[in-house]
Amino acid sequence: MNGIMKSKMTADSTRQATARQSNLELMRIVLMLVIIAHHLVVNSGLIDAIAPGAFDAKTLFVVLFGMWGKAAINAFVMITGYFMCTSQLTRRKMLKLLGTFYFWEITCDLLFIFAGRMSINECVMGLLYPITSINKGFTASFLFMYLLIPFMNGMIEALDKCTMKRLLVLLAFVFVVVGTFVPSSAVFSEVGWYVFLYILAAYIRLYPPEWGASYSRTAIAFVCGIVASVFSIVILLLLGARLGWPVTRAYYLMIDSNKLMAFIAGVTCFLFFLNVNVKSSRGINLVASSTFGVLLIHSGSNAVRRLIWGDLLNVVNAWGSMDLMQLALYCCFAVGLVFIVCSCMELIRQVLFRRLSPA
Repeated sequence: MNGIMKSKMTADSTRQATARQSNLELMRIVLMLVIIAHHLVVNSGLIDAIAPGAFDAKTLFVVLFGMWGKAAINAFVMITGYFMCTSQLTRRKMLKLLGTFYFWEITCDLLFIFAGRMSINECVMGLLYPITSINKGFTASFLFMYLLIPFMNGMIEALDKCTMKRLLVLLAFVFVVVGTFVPSSAVFSEVGWYVFLYILAAYIRLYPPEWGASYSRTAIAFVCGIVASVFSIVILLLLGARLGWPVTRAYYLMIDSNKLMAFIAGVTCFLFFLNVNVKSSRGINLVASSTFGVLLIHSGSNAVRRLIWGDLLNVVNAWGSMDLMQLALYCCFAVGLVFIVCSCMELIRQVLFRRLSPA
């Protein structure tokens, strides 16, 4: 099996070099913009401000604008699996992730404590977040999954292609099919789900399907995934308008990462960008390096969410006072502004730490 893995790594070296250009780095940027849009809708109180059973142009725009967050998370995790399945998890990599998390956690918490917007207890809970929020939040679950990389890689190396495929089918059935269609099923585990995505990305890396290497085919699959996801939202919105449901029910097939449409949209997005031909770009790679920091900064705590979406951008007020075109422009502006400001903050942190670290 070791010989097979080595030959696979050698045969895949050209593809890896291409992928390491800027196509997946560009995807990181797109995914983070999508995640910010999702947070604008669900963390600002905007989705809760829409009357139950509403179905109009503004409601449709808001729901569609914020529907892609979990699908983006799926594609984001798959990038890690794709690159790390043939790499080693070093202490430096893990400390770099933890260092980024704790820098922004401590910095933001201290600022909010001095401003009187956060209690000491909230600050302590924030520092314990990587432990207390496993299976409850993306960052904590992702960091824990990162610790499992050596074990996952060892398992992947020990499995042949057929066995690995059977494992993925079994996990997909439990997480996606049962998790989506069996009422009140409790099969979903955030860490377990990220492990599944990691193994799936590793399978795509080691045993790429022929159709998955075609730009046109993956583009068609991606478009079909988007259309099907939008169709599911519209159908549930229409049904909710008849039955007086809260509009959040329209997100059922996208609300969790393991739901059917979130899974399909995330995987097809990953496959599409894997085949996008983007030459190496220092600018794209630089901005992409800030995306994890952008996530940590703008969604690090309830205090940060209230400041951004409430005090500064006042998204709920925009919903009530603007027409459709104004609201659409405002939401796009807000997402772009949050990304640019947070990206600049993270890039400044990287420069400072690079200068402070020993040569």
